[in-house]
Formats: sequence, C-alpha cells, structure tokens
Amino acid sequence: MMPTVPAPWSIERSAAWLVRGIGLVYAVAGASLWGQIIGLVGARGILPIAQRAGDATASFGAWWAQPSLLWLWPTDGALHTACAAVVMAGVALALAPGHRPRAAGRAGARRWTPAWASTAAAVVAWAGYLSLVGVGDVFLGYQWDGLLCEAGFLTIWVSAALGRDARAIAAGSGAGGSTRRMIWLCRLLVARLMFASGLVKLRGDVVWRDLSALSFHFMTQPLPTRAAWYAHHLPPGVLRAMTAGALAIELGAPLLVFGPRRARRTAAWLFIALQLAIGLTGNYGFFNVLTAVLCLSLLGDAAPAQATADVAPTVAPTVAPTVATTWTARIGRALQTAVVIIVLWLTITPLALAAGWRPSSPAAAPVVAPFVVLAPWRIVNPYGLFADMTTVRPEIVLEGTLDGRTWRPFPLRWLPSDVHRAPRLAGPHMPRLDWQLWFAALEVRAGGEAPGWLGRFLEALKRGDPSVVALVAADPFHGHRPMAVRAVLVDDRFSDAATRRRTGAWWVRSGGRVVAER
Repeated sequence: MMPTVPAPWSIERSAAWLVRGIGLVYAVAGASLWGQIIGLVGARGILPIAQRAGDATASFGAWWAQPSLLWLWPTDGALHTACAAVVMAGVALALAPGHRPRAAGRAGARRWTPAWASTAAAVVAWAGYLSLVGVGDVFLGYQWDGLLCEAGFLTIWVSAALGRDARAIAAGSGAGGSTRRMIWLCRLLVARLMFASGLVKLRGDVVWRDLSALSFHFMTQPLPTRAAWYAHHLPPGVLRAMTAGALAIELGAPLLVFGPRRARRTAAWLFIALQLAIGLTGNYGFFNVLTAVLCLSLLGDAAPAQATADVAPTVAPTVAPTVATTWTARIGRALQTAVVIIVLWLTITPLALAAGWRPSSPAAAPVVAPFVVLAPWRIVNPYGLFADMTTVRPEIVLEGTLDGRTWRPFPLRWLPSDVHRAPRLAGPHMPRLDWQLWFAALEVRAGGEAPGWLGRFLEALKRGDPSVVALVAADPFHGHRPMAVRAVLVDDRFSDAATRRRTGAWWVRSGGRVVAER
C-alpha cells in the first residue's frame, strides 16, 4: 500500500490559523502590558494619561494624531479595562474552534459558530490595543506595537473574508476568493517587514556592509540574553558569516514570498529560523512570535476549500441565497476592495523611504499625503531595526539615598544593573521601562539631555509611588521614601571568559557620571 501523502494546507486553512495566532499574540501582548500600564501612564505613573487627556481631546485634529478611546475616560480603571478587553478578545480569537458540519441525518444537521463572532473579537482587540498605543507615548512606540496594530487590522478583514467564503461554500456556490485576496495582503506585510529590515541595514551603518555588525550587536542590543554572551565570543569569521546569512534572508527570501508554494514555504521557514535566533539572543517582546505567526500566511496552497474542512474560526449558518444576502455580499466585496486599494497605496511610501527616497517634489504629494494622514492609525507602518549599529553600551543605573551619603541601587528586572547576574530571557514579555532606559542612555551619551520622562520617573521613585516602584525589581528602601534619587550613566561591556571564570561577572562596568537627580 502506498503511504498517504498529507494534503497541503488550503489558503483558507492557513488563514484560519493565522487568525488564531494573531489572537494569541494579542493575549500575550495585552497580559504583558497589563502588569506595567498603571506604572507607566496611570494616574500616579511616569506619564499620567489624565494630564495629557485635555490636549488630546482639545480638537479633532489632536485626537486624530493620537487616536484612542481612552482619552474619553483617562483613569486607571479604563486602562485596566482596555488591557482586559485585548486579552479576552485575543483569547477568543486564539481558542476559536474548528467548524465542521455535523454528519447528515443527525439532529441539527449543521451547526455553525456565528460568522460575526471572530470578526467582532478582532475589532475589539484592534481597537483596544490601538487605544493603548495612542496613550502610551514613548512606552508603546516600538515597531512591533505598530506591527501588531497593522496585523490586527488585516486580521479583521481576513476573519470577515473567511466567514463570507464559508457562507458561499455552505450555500453551494463554491469557495469565494475573499480570503485569498486578504491573505495576499498578509504575505505582502511579511515580505515588506523583512525586506525593509534588510534594506535599512544595507543602506545604514557601514558595519552591516563590511559584515562586522554582529561583533557588536549581541552586546549592545537593548536586552541581551545569556545566549548573547556566548554568541558574542564566537570567532570573528563565524560572526561575519552569521551577519551575511541574516542579510541574505532579509533581502533575498522576501522574493520567494511571491513564488509557488514550495518557494513560499522555504521563505516561511527561513524567516521563522531567523526569528528564533533573534529571540534566543535578545528580548524583543512579542515581535518574534508575531513575525512567525504572520508566516502562516505563506503556507496555504491555492486548492479550494471543501465544505467539511476546518476553514474558518467563524462560519455562518447555511442559508439559501436571498436578495438581502446578495446585497450584504456586495457591500462586503466593496469594503474589501477599498481596504485592498488603501493598503496597497499606503505601502508605497514606507517601502520608498526604506530605499532612501525622500519625497520632496510636489508630484509625490498624492502618494505621501494619504500615508501621513493615516499614519496615526497604524494601518501601514515603516519597519527596519538597527540601521545604525551602536558599538558601545552606555547604561543608566538608578540609585537612591536616605541620608545623602550612602547610595543604594534600584535593581532592574532585565537590564544588567547587577554585573554578576546572568542576562535573562524575558520570553514574549515586553519590559517597556527597561527598553526606554536603554534608549535614554544612548541619548545622553550622544550629548543630549536626559529625556523628560526620566525626570518624572525619578520623581515617582522618590515619592515611592507603588505602581512605579513595581516597575523595578525591588525597593532597596523597603517602603521608606528616599531623600534623593539619581540616574548615573556608566559603560558596560561583556566580560571575557577568563574574567567570568575568575569573578563570576557577566559584565565589566566603567565610568559613572550623574545625568539626572531629584
């Protein structure tokens, strides 16, 4: 007997799993943020939302620049509600069951989950997360926050397309093309994300072009892991080969996205392997998981879905075609066509910017203006990390004193505040304070002033606000309010193997100057 060859995934099936995967990322991102949001932007946080709500609601233009439902209810309760909504909607998407009709002849021959359920959950998750990004200021301005908003926006339409095509199957009119059109937008997002990331590196710092970037990257990246210490000490030839391999994947594999099934699957596995390597050596929140989930869009084949396949997380009841259904379908197709046109048009600008184009001529206005107008809604975003590689690692150490003479450090959860503690793996959790402290150290070392939020952070530590103190690993004063709190700029570098064996230190620290004090 010949072995059974597994049937390739249909586009509809890969789209259904894509929707579930995006739901999982929403749940993880919302849960990660939930434990930090009050300390970051709560009533007694670093950048209180209530103090900024007046400006955001002063005019429609101000609200459009930072769209968020939370400006209407700027309280800690609203922040908790928004995070809870994102988590619950994400769980609803992630746990959406498969939908097969019951066998003929059994009671209730066909039972389907309502078509609107998954789409409604996708809308709630997208609106909730976009609202959190709108009020999060610098703490929610990372590229993967924009990527989740963009992917979440597409997920709304993928889910709706799955339901529309499933209704067509159930009505006996065959599989529609709605899902295929939307899945191609997801594939375009994957290709653009990876290609732009490679392009900005190639156009940026010379260390990428001479393949020496990874000689610095593992040490100077924001939050390295234990594996990064070992990777940093690999032979120079190996690091150069790894740099070349990363650039080859980011610049070459996106071309495979638009090829046949085998080429697309090759691109998917290359992207996933790259994200796994990045995630093992650095803490980038949910970025690596989200990118891997988006690669599910590359796995589907063009074979038509069958009525009994697990084609959608939400499918409508079997109904005979009616005039009302026809008009509904027409409206759905018109909306989907509009979304496709808008996304494709907006995609031109970030790709051109990544390639080095600077839109200065009046002729560029029709292309650039829509992107600028809609940019706050994160429908399409520019991407590309580490175009400028840092070759040294400045660090901000937080200290407080009760008497003005003895200073004690505030230990941080993820940054190397203790040189003897091994770098830690945060997983998909996104430690936003630690990330911003890394950016602040670079800004100050480059000759700039300490960012305003850092002074607010020190003031909150001095006041002993519980939600802010909870953002650090421990309170060295055990509830007592310090007389003063300061930020000290130091330089860190990975220790070598001999030093670590002798002293147990993973880092070697030098210098030290006060850059802010409260």
